[in-house]
Amino acid sequence: MHAAAALESARKTLSRKHWAWAHKLLGDIALLEDRPLDARHEYEQALAILQHHACPIIEWKILLAAAEAARRLSDSASADELRAHARHVVRSLAESITETPLRERFLAAKPISDI
Repeated sequence: MHAAAALESARKTLSRKHWAWAHKLLGDIALLEDRPLDARHEYEQALAILQHHACPIIEWKILLAAAEAARRLSDSASADELRAHARHVVRSLAESITETPLRERFLAAKPISDI
């Protein structure tokens, strides 16, 4: 209910980042409820929004969630492709960090190193 309300609020304000994130949350809920097809649809919606309004800080997280939905649907080719795209986004983010210690901390963070 709260994720749907967040989606509606983001639509009204045209906040693309929040709009995409609300779709991700709905996808996460669908995965938790064992509805991977619905999850895939929500993640695709989120990624479509980010295609024209880039936000790499959340894009890599959505890509990983979409990879998990693909894996649960036994679509290993899509899962591998989505994970590779997430790695590319993370590498681009890391390259944008000019301070070496900060970049190293970013790359060493568990969510990043798990990719």
